[in-house]
Parts: sequence; structure tokens; C-alpha cells
Amino acid sequence: MANWLHSTLLWMGVNVWNNWRKNFPQIEPDLYGINLNGANLKGVNFSGANLGPAGLFSADLQGADLTAAYLNGACLNRANLSEANLSGALLRGADLTRANLTGANLTGAYLSRADLSTALLRVANLAKADLTGAFLRGAYFTGTNLRGAYLSRADLTGAYMRAANLSEADLTAALFSKADLTAAFFIRTQALYTNFNKAKFTGACIQDWNINSATQLDEIVCDHVYLEYHQKERRPVNGEFAAGEFSKLFQKDFAAVDLIFLHGIEWQAFALALQNFHKEMAGYEIYIQAIEQRLDGAFVIRFKVPCDTNKAQIEKALKLQYELALRDFDRKYSEQLQNQSEDIAIHRQQGANLMEIAKTMANRPIDLKSLTSGENSCIWGLGAGD
Repeated sequence: MANWLHSTLLWMGVNVWNNWRKNFPQIEPDLYGINLNGANLKGVNFSGANLGPAGLFSADLQGADLTAAYLNGACLNRANLSEANLSGALLRGADLTRANLTGANLTGAYLSRADLSTALLRVANLAKADLTGAFLRGAYFTGTNLRGAYLSRADLTGAYMRAANLSEADLTAALFSKADLTAAFFIRTQALYTNFNKAKFTGACIQDWNINSATQLDEIVCDHVYLEYHQKERRPVNGEFAAGEFSKLFQKDFAAVDLIFLHGIEWQAFALALQNFHKEMAGYEIYIQAIEQRLDGAFVIRFKVPCDTNKAQIEKALKLQYELALRDFDRKYSEQLQNQSEDIAIHRQQGANLMEIAKTMANRPIDLKSLTSGENSCIWGLGAGD
């Protein structure tokens, strides 16, 4: 429940509330679950406030400060949040359906599983925002900054994303079916297992984007794309793509390479082998597709590799790196055993020396007079000069 004093101050008006926040900045407002449906809260200072699942349906929060505010599960359906500052705000599972977030600052905001269906996010800043599993169907992202955002498993079906910046964003397994991505930026974007079926890609920049064979590019609507920033490296150089040509050109076909380990796997050595393989064979693109243990105890690791690569060379290189990693681990293990053996010998010698000292001390008579007079500093019959 909301703090009675805090809610009373808020009902006295935004000016009174903001002055109180200014005079007592150390107090974190507790407005948990408060009902502010339809309230006029333009320019309100809710930074760091605990609103929880508050009711803010159709509330006017234009230009409000919601920095790091707690709004998990809040109802912001149809709320006006244009130009509001929501950087670092917690909005997990919040309802922002049809909300107006035009020009809002949502950098680093947490919006996982939030519902922003048909929300207005034109020229908003969502850099590094967490939108994992969010519902964004039909949302308007025209000119929006989504650089480095997490959109894994998000649903952006039919979203309007013209000139949106998706550079370095994680779109793994996201759904962009029928989305308008005209002139959008996909520079170093992760788009593994992403569904772009029937999306519009004309004029998009796909510089160094990362896709795989599971990335769906069926029925893409695309006249041309750019492979470098500032509309450089146009493809096709002249004219337009024919129907289906974009998908054929950029969809990757993969084959399988199986590595069989008859006597089990040293997993640390295997991880090191993969790391070294990527360093030595940087030009090869491989993925682990499956790991299977047979009934006889043998392991089979299946790699997906591009069809146009030398599969025998990749298999040979992987096996070599694993053998080298195994040798390295065996050498380190032998050194550890040797060091442990030396430590044990040292401890045994120290134990023998202590035993001899104990025997010597045990054979000496105890000088009771010295013990009672306190003249000697050693209580076991050893003089100060011994």
C-alpha cells in the first residue's frame, strides 16, 4: 500500500510534490499500487519512486522524471509519456499498450515481458534497454534508437521501424514478420533464429550483421540494401533485387560436421580447443548444433558449418586443437602432482624434525624451582641461553 503522507502530498498537486522532492531528496517515495488513472502529472518527479503495479491508465506524464522508478506490472495503457525520462526504470510486465512514448528516454530500462503493442515510440531512445520477450506488435519505432537493446524472443510483428537503429542489438529468436524495416540499421546486429518473413528491408544497412541458417528471410520485400554505413556498398550496385533474390543472396546454407569422442570428453580442454580454433580460423563460421551421448559412452558433437567451406579442413583443425588442449592440461596436471609430491615430502620432513625436538624436550628434566620462581623464561627446563 502507498504511504499515506506521500500520497497526500501528491494529491495536493505536482508543484507541491516536486517542491517536497526538492527539499527532501533523500526520501524515496512509496506510492506502491496507487490509483492515478487519468491524473494530470505533467513534469512530475517520480525518480526512484516505488509505484509498483500502479494504475496510470490514460495518465498525463508528459516530461515526467521516472528515472530508476519501480513500475513492474504497472498499468500505463494509453498513458502520455512523451519526452519523459524513464532511463533505468523497472517496467517488467508493465502494460504500455497504446502509450505515447514519443521522444522518451528509456536507456537501460527494463521492459522484459512488457506489452507495448501499438505504442508510439518515435525517436525514443531505447539504447541498451531490456525488451526480452516483450510484446511490440504494431508499435511505431520510426527513427528510434535501439542500439545495443535486448530484443531476444520479442514479438515485433507488423512493427513500424523505418530508419530505426538496431545496431549491436540482440534479436535472437525475435519475430519481425511483416515489420517495416525500411532504411533501418543492422550494424553488427545479432539476428540468429530471427523471423523476418515478409518484412520490408529496402534501403536497410546490414553491415556485419550475424545471421544463421535458421534466420528466416522468406518473401522479404527489398529493392536494395547497403553493406556499409552512409549508404555505401549498395546491393545490387544498379537496379533492384528481383523477387526472392535478397533471400537467396543473404540466406546462409549450412552443412554438418560430426566429431566423435570414443572415450569421453575433457570439457575444459574442449572449451579451450574451441577458443583456439576461433582465433586460428577466424574466417570460418561454425556453430554447435547438438551434443549426443551414445549408449556405449561415446560422445558426438555436431557442428553446423557453411556449405561452401572445406569441411574436412574444419574437422582436422578442431581435432588438432583438442589434442593440443589435452596435452596442455596433462602437462599442467603432471606439474600439479609433482608439486603436491614435493609439498608432501617437505611436510613429512618438517614432521620428523618436530618429532625429534619433542623427544629431546621430553627427555629433559623439569626444573620445578624455575617454574615457581619465574626466573627463567622457558617453562620446560630450557634456559634462556639454550
